[in-house]
Amino acid sequence: MKPGFTDRLNFLIKGRKPYTWASSIGIDRGTMERLKKGAEPRSEVLSAISIAENARYDWLIEGIEPPFRVYKYPGEELAEVIQCHITDRSVDKIYVVSSGSRYCFVLTTHVVIERPKKPTAEFEHVEILYSDEPLHALYSVRYAFPDISVYAVDMPREQFDDLIGGRISNYELVGWGGAPGILSESMECPDQESWDSYYHRMSNIMPMLNEANDSLESELIDIFRKMPDEKKRALVDLLR
Repeated sequence: MKPGFTDRLNFLIKGRKPYTWASSIGIDRGTMERLKKGAEPRSEVLSAISIAENARYDWLIEGIEPPFRVYKYPGEELAEVIQCHITDRSVDKIYVVSSGSRYCFVLTTHVVIERPKKPTAEFEHVEILYSDEPLHALYSVRYAFPDISVYAVDMPREQFDDLIGGRISNYELVGWGGAPGILSESMECPDQESWDSYYHRMSNIMPMLNEANDSLESELIDIFRKMPDEKKRALVDLLR
């Protein structure tokens, strides 16, 4: 049986208490009860869930993967996007997430929305930004100080792939209700000087890491080419 909206809702909520979660994003108890029984969500409910959980509409409505939004930009364009957020003071924290020579940026904002006769929505809004050429964006982060907190965190390769592939939820990233998320392991950069030091270190290391990755890739391709056809087919079948 094909998973429906209720299945996707349960996937989002995970270990959280459903009614407490619903209230935290502005959904009243009656609406949550109907959703749990299989009712189709109204547009305003979909919007509330999408904003609070960084969930893609295509996934919420039709189950089209991946579940979560990731914005991908060319290097200089990403730097401009981050610079606009900094200038507008539209984010509270910037997490610079690295894995080897790859980087992405997780921007978080604490949101409180008060509405008459409805629960007050209070949640962490998350925006995930990625570029294959992150140096310009890394440099732009220096302008966040002192008004916006900046953190650095290193991720294992597979986890990073899941992050930029839109497969890690807000709940997993930032936690909820006092439970820590992946980003709770981040190291805070206290000032612009410390960030500049981090940036210059990374800008020197990254070309070497890229060169090493290119060299390893070439070696693996060469090994594959020298394999007997039977082993090539077996390896391809294994990787599918």
